[in-house]
Amino acid sequence: MLRTLLLALFPLPLMTACVSVPEHAQLINSFGDSTPVSHVCHSKSQAQEQAKSLINNEFSLVSWNIHKLNDAGWQDDLTRLGQEIDVLLLQEAVLQPDLEEWLEQTRLMWDMSPAFEYRKTPTGVLTAGRAQSDVNCSLIRHEPNIYLPKAALISFYPIDENKQLLLVANIHGINFTTNAVDLAQQLDEVKAIVRHHTGPVVLAGDFNTWSQARMNTLEQVAKELGLSPVEFDGQQPATHMGRIVDHIYFRGLEAVNSEVMPVKSSDHHPLKVRFVLNEYPAYEN
Repeated sequence: MLRTLLLALFPLPLMTACVSVPEHAQLINSFGDSTPVSHVCHSKSQAQEQAKSLINNEFSLVSWNIHKLNDAGWQDDLTRLGQEIDVLLLQEAVLQPDLEEWLEQTRLMWDMSPAFEYRKTPTGVLTAGRAQSDVNCSLIRHEPNIYLPKAALISFYPIDENKQLLLVANIHGINFTTNAVDLAQQLDEVKAIVRHHTGPVVLAGDFNTWSQARMNTLEQVAKELGLSPVEFDGQQPATHMGRIVDHIYFRGLEAVNSEVMPVKSSDHHPLKVRFVLNEYPAYEN
């Protein structure tokens, strides 16, 4: 029934005429590079390394499904959010000229893992920051019931006055299945990278946890990685099918302030949190 409905909404011949899906994960960045990623993770070039800055021991982070930039007002909302953002995680980002212009004007350096191209425009997850990331890992996984995949992007940032790296994982979770199996497999790919990192971690995004089984899957992964959820003190993130789908998890950090920022320019609300680096020992798996 689900497959029939989706194919009715998105006829396959129309999709294949407009959509291009990469064979392998790719990375696009603010330096203008487009790199096929044969080994999942990719380091910056020497020239890009020289341009990088550092994450401070205290930083703000926003995670937001921007709904493909389809709704009016997204630029104003991003501008309001961007005044104090050190790290920005977008899901359903569409790399159209007005988004690139906003990123340039805001002086955010960005990397993108495109899940697909629609009419030659990359669409996927995008992570931007005041600092330049050191290494990025791009992952895509196909939805089992529709033509389009979902993307995840794991970025590593140098920390000011600290030899550790901050790992930031930006996830758009598998959605169009009636069980949690494919979401679990997607998160396992992310977990395989995160589990080897001993420094601070942020795992955030739209996980499509619209069922208890899906939420259980995410919570199990967080437990295995030693991650804690950001609490929003009674504020209500956007829900789908009555359940919260957007989450932020962390370790090696302290969440000193968090808020849900209601908007009308997406069917999701941005989640904002301010982190302080802990003095705790490195995580041991």
